[in-house]
Amino acid sequence: MAIRVATFHTSSRILTETLRTQARLSELQLQEATGKVSTDYGGLGTSASRLLNLEVSKSRAQSYATAASLSLGRVEEMYDVCGSIVTVLTELRSKISQATGTLDSTSAAAIQDVARNLLGETILAMNRQYEGRYLFAGDAVNSLPVDEASLPATESVPISTDTAYYQGGSQKASVRLSNDEVLTYGYLASDTAFSKALHVLNLVATVDISSDDAAAAEANTAVLEAIDAMTTVQTMLSLHAQTLERVQQDQLDYIDYADSAASSIGEVDIAAVQVSISTYTAQLQASYSAIAKVAALRLSDYLS
Repeated sequence: MAIRVATFHTSSRILTETLRTQARLSELQLQEATGKVSTDYGGLGTSASRLLNLEVSKSRAQSYATAASLSLGRVEEMYDVCGSIVTVLTELRSKISQATGTLDSTSAAAIQDVARNLLGETILAMNRQYEGRYLFAGDAVNSLPVDEASLPATESVPISTDTAYYQGGSQKASVRLSNDEVLTYGYLASDTAFSKALHVLNLVATVDISSDDAAAAEANTAVLEAIDAMTTVQTMLSLHAQTLERVQQDQLDYIDYADSAASSIGEVDIAAVQVSISTYTAQLQASYSAIAKVAALRLSDYLS
Protein backbone atom coordinates (compact mmCIF):
# COMPACT_ATOMS: atom_id res chain seq x y z
CA MET A 1 0.00 0.00 0.00
CA ALA A 2 1.45 3.34 -1.05
CA ILE A 3 1.28 5.98 1.67
CA ARG A 4 1.35 9.57 0.57
CA VAL A 5 2.58 12.45 2.75
CA ALA A 6 -0.92 13.84 3.12
CA THR A 7 -2.33 10.63 4.54
CA PHE A 8 0.77 9.31 6.28
CA HIS A 9 -0.28 9.96 9.89
CA THR A 10 -3.75 8.50 9.48
CA SER A 11 -2.52 5.52 7.48
CA SER A 12 0.28 4.81 9.96
CA ARG A 13 -2.08 4.86 12.95
CA ILE A 14 -4.62 2.61 11.22
CA LEU A 15 -1.90 0.20 10.12
CA THR A 16 -0.50 -0.04 13.66
CA GLU A 17 -3.94 -0.82 15.09
CA THR A 18 -4.56 -3.34 12.32
CA LEU A 19 -1.31 -5.21 13.07
CA ARG A 20 -2.16 -5.21 16.77
CA THR A 21 -5.61 -6.61 15.99
CA GLN A 22 -4.10 -9.26 13.72
CA ALA A 23 -1.67 -10.34 16.45
CA ARG A 24 -4.44 -10.58 19.04
CA LEU A 25 -6.68 -12.50 16.63
CA SER A 26 -3.88 -14.99 15.91
CA GLU A 27 -3.36 -15.44 19.66
CA LEU A 28 -7.07 -16.07 20.19
CA GLN A 29 -7.21 -18.56 17.31
CA LEU A 30 -4.28 -20.47 18.86
CA GLN A 31 -6.07 -20.49 22.22
CA GLU A 32 -9.19 -21.84 20.53
CA ALA A 33 -7.17 -24.62 18.89
CA THR A 34 -5.20 -25.64 22.01
CA GLY A 35 -7.56 -24.70 24.83
CA LYS A 36 -4.55 -23.09 26.54
CA VAL A 37 -3.85 -19.46 27.42
CA SER A 38 -0.33 -19.95 26.09
CA THR A 39 1.78 -22.77 24.69
CA ASP A 40 4.65 -21.78 27.00
CA TYR A 41 5.07 -20.32 30.47
CA GLY A 42 6.31 -17.03 29.06
CA GLY A 43 2.87 -16.25 27.74
CA LEU A 44 1.32 -16.52 31.21
CA GLY A 45 3.08 -13.50 32.65
CA THR A 46 3.03 -13.28 36.44
CA SER A 47 0.74 -16.36 36.66
CA ALA A 48 3.53 -18.62 35.37
CA SER A 49 5.20 -19.06 38.77
CA ARG A 50 1.89 -19.95 40.43
CA LEU A 51 1.14 -22.53 37.75
CA LEU A 52 4.61 -24.04 38.14
CA ASN A 53 4.15 -24.28 41.91
CA LEU A 54 0.79 -25.98 41.44
CA GLU A 55 2.24 -28.51 39.01
CA VAL A 56 5.14 -29.34 41.35
CA SER A 57 2.88 -29.71 44.39
CA LYS A 58 0.41 -31.80 42.38
CA SER A 59 3.21 -34.15 41.30
CA ARG A 60 4.34 -34.48 44.91
CA ALA A 61 0.77 -35.15 46.09
CA GLN A 62 0.40 -37.83 43.43
CA SER A 63 3.54 -39.59 44.66
CA TYR A 64 2.26 -39.51 48.25
CA ALA A 65 -1.16 -40.82 47.17
CA THR A 66 0.47 -43.65 45.21
CA ALA A 67 2.74 -44.57 48.13
CA ALA A 68 -0.24 -44.58 50.51
CA SER A 69 -2.22 -46.77 48.12
CA LEU A 70 0.59 -49.33 47.80
CA SER A 71 1.12 -49.43 51.57
CA LEU A 72 -2.63 -49.77 52.12
CA GLY A 73 -2.64 -52.86 49.94
CA ARG A 74 0.09 -54.41 52.08
CA VAL A 75 -1.65 -53.52 55.34
CA GLU A 76 -4.92 -55.03 54.15
CA GLU A 77 -3.09 -58.21 53.15
CA MET A 78 -1.42 -58.33 56.58
CA TYR A 79 -4.81 -57.94 58.22
CA ASP A 80 -6.19 -60.87 56.24
CA VAL A 81 -3.20 -63.02 57.15
CA CYS A 82 -3.65 -62.24 60.84
CA GLY A 83 -7.33 -63.13 60.51
CA SER A 84 -6.39 -66.52 59.09
CA ILE A 85 -3.98 -67.08 61.99
CA VAL A 86 -6.72 -66.23 64.51
CA THR A 87 -8.90 -68.84 62.77
CA VAL A 88 -6.10 -71.42 63.10
CA LEU A 89 -5.61 -70.59 66.78
CA THR A 90 -9.34 -70.86 67.42
CA GLU A 91 -9.32 -74.34 65.89
CA LEU A 92 -6.26 -75.22 67.97
CA ARG A 93 -8.08 -74.14 71.11
CA SER A 94 -10.86 -76.59 70.24
CA LYS A 95 -8.31 -79.38 69.86
CA ILE A 96 -6.69 -78.49 73.18
CA SER A 97 -10.11 -78.77 74.84
CA GLN A 98 -10.53 -82.23 73.31
CA ALA A 99 -7.08 -83.29 74.49
CA THR A 100 -7.84 -82.51 78.14
CA GLY A 101 -10.37 -85.35 78.19
CA THR A 102 -9.61 -89.06 78.33
CA LEU A 103 -8.07 -89.99 74.96
CA ASP A 104 -6.55 -93.15 73.61
CA SER A 105 -3.18 -93.00 71.89
CA THR A 106 -4.76 -92.87 68.44
CA SER A 107 -6.91 -89.85 69.26
CA ALA A 108 -3.97 -88.09 70.94
CA ALA A 109 -1.81 -88.68 67.84
CA ALA A 110 -4.60 -87.35 65.62
CA ILE A 111 -4.68 -84.10 67.60
CA GLN A 112 -0.92 -83.77 67.18
CA ASP A 113 -1.29 -84.34 63.43
CA VAL A 114 -3.93 -81.60 63.24
CA ALA A 115 -1.64 -79.25 65.21
CA ARG A 116 1.24 -79.98 62.83
CA ASN A 117 -0.96 -79.15 59.86
CA LEU A 118 -2.15 -75.94 61.53
CA LEU A 119 1.46 -75.04 62.29
CA GLY A 120 2.33 -75.49 58.62
CA GLU A 121 -0.60 -73.26 57.59
CA THR A 122 0.51 -70.58 60.04
CA ILE A 123 4.11 -70.62 58.80
CA LEU A 124 2.88 -70.30 55.21
CA ALA A 125 0.72 -67.36 56.28
CA MET A 126 3.63 -65.62 58.02
CA ASN A 127 5.76 -66.20 54.93
CA ARG A 128 3.14 -64.61 52.68
CA GLN A 129 4.39 -62.42 49.85
CA TYR A 130 2.62 -59.42 48.39
CA GLU A 131 3.83 -57.87 45.15
CA GLY A 132 7.08 -59.81 45.46
CA ARG A 133 7.80 -58.68 49.05
CA TYR A 134 7.56 -60.72 52.24
CA LEU A 135 4.97 -59.00 54.41
CA PHE A 136 6.37 -59.89 57.84
CA ALA A 137 10.12 -59.68 57.13
CA GLY A 138 10.47 -55.97 57.90
CA ASP A 139 13.09 -54.20 55.83
CA ALA A 140 14.52 -57.53 54.60
CA VAL A 141 11.70 -57.79 52.05
CA ASN A 142 13.45 -60.55 50.09
CA SER A 143 14.18 -62.80 53.08
CA LEU A 144 11.87 -65.62 54.12
CA PRO A 145 10.84 -64.50 57.63
CA VAL A 146 10.04 -67.88 59.25
CA ASP A 147 12.33 -70.91 59.09
CA GLU A 148 10.36 -73.91 60.35
CA ALA A 149 13.52 -75.93 60.88
CA SER A 150 14.63 -73.47 63.56
CA LEU A 151 11.63 -74.20 65.80
CA PRO A 152 12.35 -76.57 68.73
CA ALA A 153 12.00 -80.25 67.83
CA THR A 154 10.09 -80.63 71.09
CA GLU A 155 8.54 -77.51 72.62
CA SER A 156 9.32 -76.87 76.27
CA VAL A 157 7.06 -75.79 79.12
CA PRO A 158 6.75 -72.96 79.83
CA ILE A 159 6.66 -71.97 76.19
CA SER A 160 9.85 -70.46 74.83
CA THR A 161 10.01 -66.83 73.73
CA ASP A 162 12.93 -67.63 71.45
CA THR A 163 12.74 -66.12 67.96
CA ALA A 164 15.60 -68.07 66.38
CA TYR A 165 13.15 -69.04 63.64
CA TYR A 166 13.01 -65.44 62.41
CA GLN A 167 15.15 -64.69 59.34
CA GLY A 168 13.87 -61.21 58.45
CA GLY A 169 15.04 -57.67 59.14
CA SER A 170 14.81 -55.56 62.30
CA GLN A 171 13.03 -52.51 60.90
CA LYS A 172 9.31 -52.35 60.16
CA ALA A 173 8.04 -50.90 56.90
CA SER A 174 7.50 -47.15 56.66
CA VAL A 175 6.03 -44.77 54.12
CA ARG A 176 6.25 -41.00 53.69
CA LEU A 177 2.75 -39.56 53.58
CA SER A 178 3.61 -35.85 53.35
CA ASN A 179 6.52 -33.47 53.80
CA ASP A 180 6.17 -33.83 57.57
CA GLU A 181 4.53 -37.23 58.14
CA VAL A 182 6.07 -40.70 57.98
CA LEU A 183 4.02 -43.75 59.01
CA THR A 184 5.72 -46.87 60.35
CA TYR A 185 3.36 -49.76 59.87
CA GLY A 186 3.04 -53.53 59.90
CA TYR A 187 4.59 -56.21 62.08
CA LEU A 188 7.54 -58.57 62.09
CA ALA A 189 7.10 -62.34 62.31
CA SER A 190 9.29 -62.11 65.42
CA ASP A 191 6.78 -59.90 67.29
CA THR A 192 5.17 -61.36 70.42
CA ALA A 193 1.81 -62.27 68.86
CA PHE A 194 3.46 -64.24 66.07
CA SER A 195 6.05 -65.87 68.33
CA LYS A 196 3.40 -66.99 70.82
CA ALA A 197 1.22 -68.39 68.04
CA LEU A 198 4.08 -70.41 66.56
CA HIS A 199 5.27 -71.78 69.89
CA VAL A 200 1.83 -72.85 71.14
CA LEU A 201 1.16 -74.58 67.83
CA ASN A 202 4.55 -76.24 68.05
CA LEU A 203 3.83 -77.30 71.63
CA VAL A 204 0.63 -79.14 70.71
CA ALA A 205 2.30 -80.58 67.60
CA THR A 206 5.35 -81.96 69.45
CA VAL A 207 4.05 -82.82 72.94
CA ASP A 208 1.22 -85.21 73.84
CA ILE A 209 -0.73 -82.75 75.97
CA SER A 210 -3.38 -85.42 76.68
CA SER A 211 -0.90 -87.16 78.96
CA ASP A 212 0.96 -84.06 80.22
CA ASP A 213 -1.14 -81.87 82.50
CA ALA A 214 1.47 -79.10 82.69
CA ALA A 215 1.74 -78.94 78.91
CA ALA A 216 -2.05 -78.94 78.56
CA ALA A 217 -2.41 -76.05 81.03
CA GLU A 218 0.38 -74.16 79.29
CA ALA A 219 -1.20 -74.73 75.87
CA ASN A 220 -4.62 -73.59 77.07
CA THR A 221 -3.23 -70.38 78.55
CA ALA A 222 -0.88 -69.65 75.66
CA VAL A 223 -3.47 -70.13 72.92
CA LEU A 224 -5.80 -67.62 74.58
CA GLU A 225 -2.93 -65.15 74.93
CA ALA A 226 -1.97 -65.71 71.28
CA ILE A 227 -5.54 -65.09 70.11
CA ASP A 228 -5.74 -61.88 72.16
CA ALA A 229 -2.34 -60.69 70.91
CA MET A 230 -3.16 -61.43 67.28
CA THR A 231 -6.50 -59.64 67.61
CA THR A 232 -4.63 -56.61 68.96
CA VAL A 233 -2.34 -56.76 65.93
CA GLN A 234 -5.39 -56.75 63.69
CA THR A 235 -6.76 -53.70 65.51
CA MET A 236 -3.51 -51.80 65.00
CA LEU A 237 -3.39 -52.79 61.34
CA SER A 238 -6.93 -51.50 60.99
CA LEU A 239 -5.81 -48.14 62.43
CA HIS A 240 -2.88 -48.08 60.01
CA ALA A 241 -5.29 -48.74 57.15
CA GLN A 242 -7.53 -45.87 58.27
CA THR A 243 -4.56 -43.51 58.35
CA LEU A 244 -3.45 -44.56 54.88
CA GLU A 245 -6.97 -44.22 53.47
CA ARG A 246 -7.29 -40.72 54.97
CA VAL A 247 -3.95 -39.59 53.59
CA GLN A 248 -4.66 -41.06 50.17
CA GLN A 249 -8.02 -39.26 50.00
CA ASP A 250 -6.50 -35.99 51.25
CA GLN A 251 -3.83 -36.11 48.56
CA LEU A 252 -6.36 -36.98 45.84
CA ASP A 253 -8.55 -34.08 47.00
CA TYR A 254 -5.56 -31.76 46.73
CA ILE A 255 -4.82 -33.06 43.24
CA ASP A 256 -8.39 -32.19 42.22
CA TYR A 257 -7.95 -28.71 43.68
CA ALA A 258 -4.60 -28.24 41.92
CA ASP A 259 -6.12 -29.36 38.61
CA SER A 260 -8.94 -26.86 39.03
CA ALA A 261 -6.59 -24.03 40.02
CA ALA A 262 -4.19 -24.82 37.17
CA SER A 263 -7.09 -24.92 34.74
CA SER A 264 -8.20 -21.45 35.81
CA ILE A 265 -4.69 -20.16 35.14
CA GLY A 266 -3.59 -22.04 32.06
CA GLU A 267 -6.80 -22.91 30.21
CA VAL A 268 -9.31 -20.72 28.41
CA ASP A 269 -13.07 -20.61 28.14
CA ILE A 270 -13.53 -21.72 24.53
CA ALA A 271 -16.96 -20.08 24.24
CA ALA A 272 -15.58 -16.74 25.47
CA VAL A 273 -12.60 -17.03 23.11
CA GLN A 274 -14.91 -17.67 20.16
CA VAL A 275 -16.89 -14.52 21.00
CA SER A 276 -13.64 -12.53 21.16
CA ILE A 277 -12.53 -13.98 17.82
CA SER A 278 -15.76 -12.78 16.23
CA THR A 279 -15.23 -9.31 17.71
CA TYR A 280 -11.62 -9.05 16.59
CA THR A 281 -12.48 -10.41 13.13
CA ALA A 282 -15.06 -7.65 12.74
CA GLN A 283 -12.54 -5.06 13.94
CA LEU A 284 -9.95 -6.37 11.50
CA GLN A 285 -12.38 -6.19 8.59
CA ALA A 286 -13.26 -2.64 9.60
CA SER A 287 -9.56 -1.76 9.70
CA TYR A 288 -9.01 -3.19 6.23
CA SER A 289 -11.93 -1.15 4.97
CA ALA A 290 -10.56 2.02 6.59
CA ILE A 291 -7.12 1.43 5.09
CA ALA A 292 -8.65 0.98 1.67
CA LYS A 293 -10.59 4.21 2.00
CA VAL A 294 -7.57 6.20 3.16
CA ALA A 295 -5.47 4.77 0.33
CA ALA A 296 -8.11 5.87 -2.17
CA LEU A 297 -8.14 9.54 -1.08
CA ARG A 298 -7.07 12.09 -3.75
CA LEU A 299 -6.53 15.81 -3.16
CA SER A 300 -8.02 16.50 -6.57
CA ASP A 301 -11.30 15.05 -5.41
CA TYR A 302 -11.69 17.97 -3.00
CA LEU A 303 -10.52 20.79 -5.31
CA SER A 304 -13.11 22.68 -7.31
